[in-house]
Amino acid sequence: MTKGLWTPDRLHQLRTFAADGLTFKQMALRIGVSRNTVIGAARRNDIKSTAKRALPKATLDVARLTDLQTNLAVAEDGTWVPIPTDWRGLDTADLTVSGTGDAVLARIRERDAQRGLRLETLDLSGMPVAGTLDAILHGY
Repeated sequence: MTKGLWTPDRLHQLRTFAADGLTFKQMALRIGVSRNTVIGAARRNDIKSTAKRALPKATLDVARLTDLQTNLAVAEDGTWVPIPTDWRGLDTADLTVSGTGDAVLARIRERDAQRGLRLETLDLSGMPVAGTLDAILHGY
């Protein structure tokens, strides 16, 4: 074992790297030793790495679906728009106020897995009003 490798300066460097959030592999590359050597020294000297472990990412390979609903009448207290029954889920909805009236903004007021989306239209002051909108639903 190379006892002279871990001098007080090297241990200080190791502590600094750990505090900066470097992984043991990154520390090993900077010092010029193996990852296991760094892990051993860190354990013997009670040095903990603050590096965040990357979580595995899952990718779903499913068909993207789009549903266009035009001239949708929205009541003042909102209107439920069901998610198409053959869809597994809903990602986003693009809403555009259409027609005439006081409505200038459209938003999703509520989401429910069984009922769908509760949409509402608002006037300039942000108060709910009856209106008409076009909705493009994006799902899978």
